Amino acid sequence: MADKSKALKPGEFYNEALDCRFTLPEPFRLRHVEQYEIGRDAARAAGAQFAPSINWAGALKLVEDWQCKALPDPQQLSPADLEDVHGAALQIVMWVGSQVSVYVLSKLYIPKN
Repeated sequence: MADKSKALKPGEFYNEALDCRFTLPEPFRLRHVEQYEIGRDAARAAGAQFAPSINWAGALKLVEDWQCKALPDPQQLSPADLEDVHGAALQIVMWVGSQVSVYVLSKLYIPKN
């Protein structure tokens, strides 16, 4: 992939080391927060206890325009599969889950005047 780390728009994410890119819906709305939480709840119901696994499941409900050589189809990882993820896939799960979690929380934050 070409260097896409420069001039990312809101809702765009790129990790050169992982060679992964994705976007999130913009404008970000309350229904997106609900979709994210539905994914997280489903992961918990499936037995996930590790925060990155839970965040990954929530992120998958929102991720658009996915491009990643090491993990071309992110939907292939079920919550049960995440227990055995290692190597590049583990790094991708950790990165995507944390990026989306921070993004969702930032959208919920209302700054003081």
